[in-house]
Amino acid sequence: MKMRASFMALLLILSATLAGATELDTVLQRLKTTAGAVQTIQSSFVQEKHLTMFSEVLESRGTFSFQRPGKLRWEYEAPVKMGFVIDGDKGRRWNSLVKQDQHFQLEDNLELRIAAEQLLVWTELDLDKLQRAYAIEIAAEQPVALLLTPRGMAARQFVDHLRVTFSPSAQTVTEVAIFEAGGDKTLLRFSDSKVDRALDGALFLP
Repeated sequence: MKMRASFMALLLILSATLAGATELDTVLQRLKTTAGAVQTIQSSFVQEKHLTMFSEVLESRGTFSFQRPGKLRWEYEAPVKMGFVIDGDKGRRWNSLVKQDQHFQLEDNLELRIAAEQLLVWTELDLDKLQRAYAIEIAAEQPVALLLTPRGMAARQFVDHLRVTFSPSAQTVTEVAIFEAGGDKTLLRFSDSKVDRALDGALFLP
């Protein structure tokens, strides 16, 4: 009887595991046909930085632009004008406060490379890249929210996990919560997202 009970328990565990895997596959395929089909996005964003050392929340505002394949621009407009643009493996970053304007190669800048990879992997919705880069769980079904845990040790130095929430249409991301390894948290809220509009190519010039 004990052996039969153990066997039944194992079957129930396997069934639950398979059901979870099937549910995740269904959600990811839906995202692939919605967000994964979008060619361009332009959004406004508000960023809240929650630091373990301070009670005050640091808020920034800016714009985010994306064009498939592999082009993005992340630009803060307040309180300081700064940001970066990436096209493939090349990029440029700027900071008006310290009057910095610097070209770079992604392979030479670990922190920006990881930031770019994180932005692109959930914007482009390349499922192969997404599943190679992250262990994925469903955090919510409607609207879809994914819990992403980086697989790579380099990324884990900066990010413990992310929660990515999509719009009801599943075409764009509305919120990203980034939980850092040291306990800090960054919350990004996107609004006024424009999808598949022609974007000026100059936006993405490194």
